[in-house]
Amino acid sequence: MTEPKGFAAKADELAQQAAPYVEKAKQTAAQVAEKVAPYIQQAADKVGPKLHEAAEKAGPKIQEAREKAAPKIQEAREKAGPALQQAAEKAEELAAKVRDAVQQKKHP
Repeated sequence: MTEPKGFAAKADELAQQAAPYVEKAKQTAAQVAEKVAPYIQQAADKVGPKLHEAAEKAGPKIQEAREKAAPKIQEAREKAGPALQQAAEKAEELAAKVRDAVQQKKHP
């Protein structure tokens, strides 16, 4: 497929017209990043130690919660297993009935 005559020239013209705006956007982004970077660093410096401390405090509590929850999760899985299997079988039966009904509607 060939492009219409002048298409490439028009694209080049539009690219040239856009170039100053693209350059200005790059400059603005750089200026914003330069002004914002110190604030981001300052916030990271303030929050970093607090996050580290919180993680250290939470670690044992999280581990304890996991250990307490593990047997209950296992029990729930064991109880839910047969029910989930039964639900899956019923869903498959219903899906088959729906497929049959659709086929009968398409091809009576």
